Amino acid sequence: MERFAADSDKYIDQFSREFEKAYLDLLSHHHHTKRMNANYVYNELIQDKSHIHMNATRWDSLASFVKHLGASGKCEVDETERGWFVRWIDPEERARDAARRKRDEEEAKAQERRMKALLLRQQQVADNLAKDHAGTEEYLVQDPSTDEKMVLNGPTAKRIKTSGGGLALFDAAQDDQDGGPVPEHAAETVDQDDATPTWLMPEVIVRIASSKVGVGLKNEKAVVLDVRDDAADLIMLKTGQEVLNVPSKRLETVIPKLGGKVMMLGLHAKRGSLGTIQSLDQEDSKAVVRLENGETLTVEFEDISKVFEEAGDDI
Repeated sequence: MERFAADSDKYIDQFSREFEKAYLDLLSHHHHTKRMNANYVYNELIQDKSHIHMNATRWDSLASFVKHLGASGKCEVDETERGWFVRWIDPEERARDAARRKRDEEEAKAQERRMKALLLRQQQVADNLAKDHAGTEEYLVQDPSTDEKMVLNGPTAKRIKTSGGGLALFDAAQDDQDGGPVPEHAAETVDQDDATPTWLMPEVIVRIASSKVGVGLKNEKAVVLDVRDDAADLIMLKTGQEVLNVPSKRLETVIPKLGGKVMMLGLHAKRGSLGTIQSLDQEDSKAVVRLENGETLTVEFEDISKVFEEAGDDI
């Protein structure tokens, strides 16, 4: 008693630690992670005649002790009409939960970084396209097989075939003066290999249709960053992984839901035009698209694909 009186705080701390350890040992060994009535567990504890009495600890009631267990994260606690209940938290389970939360946070941050990188690359593609088309003239192109005329910019006009298997380029200004299209270089043809026709277009979303593109990538969706001949450089939507030089035959278009934004693809006369889905005919694989200029077209699914708009795009 003299020693206790001389340093009571020391002994109260010691008794409190011993009481808490005994209570938690009983709870974890007998009931593990089962939710138990706190008073029931206490009654089990005091059956041991050598137990530490609560009045020798820092807690003046079982309720204050249970609240301490909850505040320290050693137990989940809740109060009901039947009294306080406790559930022991396995330290390994707590460590797993902490590790899982950390992984989730890191994945969220990584996903945010990937999306920022994707948007940056998308802007780079848009800037490059703007530079490529800056200052280009418009040409009136005639298809000799149909006598149809279309006004296209210079780089695209070179993809129109002539009846001789080559490509002809016509000057729209001379067409107005002379009453008909006059070839700039009537005897000159351009080899078709110089500009391989492709349906691919930058900034559209595509689905990978072949396992040859990469392990685990089949059926995943990606954004087209760049197009060279009949192949595309892609960035995967889920992971941000870049996949280069994927042939168009290993990709397929993605058709959004009603109201979704699409682009007319490279083999369509309206290629590059943007529009929104007005209706879908799944049976015939056709869609009605309203272009930004107000024109409405009925097109095949293979002539359109969803446009990537923002990081949180729901596809």
